[in-house]
Amino acid sequence: MQAIIAAADRNNILHHCRVCQAEWIASFDRRCLCGSDRIERIACWQFPDD
Repeated sequence: MQAIIAAADRNNILHHCRVCQAEWIASFDRRCLCGSDRIERIACWQFPDD
């Protein structure tokens, strides 16, 4: 079970640009389309399903 949770942590990361407020889900880090590298990253499992 812990391996499944670890895989979800790696593959489902919410990225939020602190400059233009864009948001996307990705499993890898990259700059925002606006060019900013000021990105907040949050594991999606931290959000409730409802």
